[in-house]
Amino acid sequence: MRIAFYTPLNAGSRDIESQALAFAGKHRIFLLTQSQPGPLHDRFRAHGFFTASHTFSFGQPHLLLFFRWAAFLFFCWRHRIDIVYSHLEPSNFVAVCAQFFVPAKVVVCRHHMDYARLKGFDQSFSYGFTYRWANQIVVVSERTRQYMIAEEKIPAHKILAIPLAYDYRLFDHVNPCAVETITQTYPAVLRLLTVCRLTEPKRPEVSVRLVRELRDNGWDANLIILGEGEQRQALTDQISELGLESCVFLPGHVTNVLDFMAASHFLVHPSVSESSCISTKEAALAELPVIVCRGVGDFDDFLVHETNAFLVSTDRFVEESALILNRWFSQPHALKAIAKSLKELTLTQFNIIHTADIYEQKFHQP
Repeated sequence: MRIAFYTPLNAGSRDIESQALAFAGKHRIFLLTQSQPGPLHDRFRAHGFFTASHTFSFGQPHLLLFFRWAAFLFFCWRHRIDIVYSHLEPSNFVAVCAQFFVPAKVVVCRHHMDYARLKGFDQSFSYGFTYRWANQIVVVSERTRQYMIAEEKIPAHKILAIPLAYDYRLFDHVNPCAVETITQTYPAVLRLLTVCRLTEPKRPEVSVRLVRELRDNGWDANLIILGEGEQRQALTDQISELGLESCVFLPGHVTNVLDFMAASHFLVHPSVSESSCISTKEAALAELPVIVCRGVGDFDDFLVHETNAFLVSTDRFVEESALILNRWFSQPHALKAIAKSLKELTLTQFNIIHTADIYEQKFHQP
């Protein structure tokens, strides 16, 4: 079969690349983006896959949609695409609009659970049209599937939950020299790390409040927040107001996340909007203990409190996390065992080797 991946982004995407590599043994792989060629195209071409991009700049949204729709149609017909995996909302809307005019099977891949409601675009025409008319929808957790059925009234038969899985050969190895540099640049007895988009549902400001709480109780603690987003200025203001300029840092987006994880003592992740969180998988690879919110995304499906992670309530994240740190930080061997347990589970349950068979049986049969 001839399989195309369609996405608005050109940045590297380990989950899409993992799928492409897993499918390549039996199928021909194509990539089409709505953005200019970038790292994702470079990586696909390095594997011998065909890549293309269509970028348009129009002030009128309807005109932009038409040109994207026409470009998608042309791409599918020209390359005789049999199946399209469309990722993220801008591409999903175009792909669903075009599915009636191409012979290719279009599979919409949804990477969020309730993010649309939290950000207020769940009532938009494009969002409603996408999921009303999509023939096949893949979500990355059963919790997301149940949310769509119960809250968005999407027919259950259209939705298939397949864990977001990876080819772990695509992840960089930890660089000991980089780790040493990070520890020297951000010295502290307790080094916390938050990795997320700097958006309201991810709640990075809660991590900042946790550091304030710890330092008020005598801890030599600091926090590194990796990521970019519209909340950056608000975070900067918060850090200044709390007097934490010397112990909370915003390096922005980095490419060596695993080095920062290897240099840290805990990943603190107060997000209340997840579907399947990549940061926890990266933390597992670095054997970094994680603190997350219970009842969010798929965390309750594979994380067990004080066995392979620490789960706290969303409304008492600071207080409960502080108690965990006070109790467990003095038990390095126990923490190491918890982190290793998460690593072992991650390398098996979220391995592309297992999920590729599901795609093959469900979508790749003639």
